[in-house]
Amino acid sequence: MRVLEILLAPVLLVPCHAFRTNDATAAEQGFKGVPSEYVVSNSKLIDITGFFKSKVLTVDNVVYRCCKSDADGLGVLKAESADNLINSCSSLVGSGLTSLVGSGFKSFVHFPNPKCVVAYSALPSKVLPLVDGSNAKVVGELIDLSDVLMKRKGEVTLSNGRQVRCCTAQDAPASVLVEPSKKENLLDGTAFQGLHRLGSFNKKKCKGLLGKNYHSWEKWTGNGCFVMSQDIPSDILEVLGWNDAAVQVPPMQPVQPLQPVQPLQPVQPLQ
Repeated sequence: MRVLEILLAPVLLVPCHAFRTNDATAAEQGFKGVPSEYVVSNSKLIDITGFFKSKVLTVDNVVYRCCKSDADGLGVLKAESADNLINSCSSLVGSGLTSLVGSGFKSFVHFPNPKCVVAYSALPSKVLPLVDGSNAKVVGELIDLSDVLMKRKGEVTLSNGRQVRCCTAQDAPASVLVEPSKKENLLDGTAFQGLHRLGSFNKKKCKGLLGKNYHSWEKWTGNGCFVMSQDIPSDILEVLGWNDAAVQVPPMQPVQPLQPVQPLQPVQPLQ
């Protein structure tokens, strides 16, 4: 069974995000109503894609790469070094050689619609002056959903019946919300569908949903379910009571048509 799992892994371990494709999110709504106690301190997210030339950003002769674990995920800036055997986001499979970050990462340019979004607080000191003196766009913040949404559990069922799992990859700076109940098993309809009970194929588990490097957020020591604000679906915002009424503009009332003016009656002469 283990051999079969290894052979199938390259085909099956393709990250995807059920919540990100079909839902209106906080960013799309212009939502600003997340209570401050749930906003991770100093976690503004900056889009620095425009600073890169091809795969790299060079500042003061230091070459940086933006590494990501999934297409919509938060990037990690890593500096190249002569001490590294591999100056790449991706490790050579089966070589035993490590890359700039843990396994499961690759350069942001290898994803569709490539973007490098990073946490401002995690920017290297050499890169800070470049970003501070620019018009780099703030695209969101990290929101701590560990307690308020996940209740310190790996999976919860919301009041609207929606199941939510919070998954995190090793070395990833942000977590991913997934809805396992609507995710078809990768082996469904195949001769191997009975293997779905194995961890790497189990659609209820993070590594079966997103890839072998993902685990439930609470499995990582000292981790939290930190999700990018722009990736929180609108219905979850509503369940949490974060649909800020102050930013909701009431619909305009239709203008009532003017009533026709009655013609003046002629004045009767005095008797």
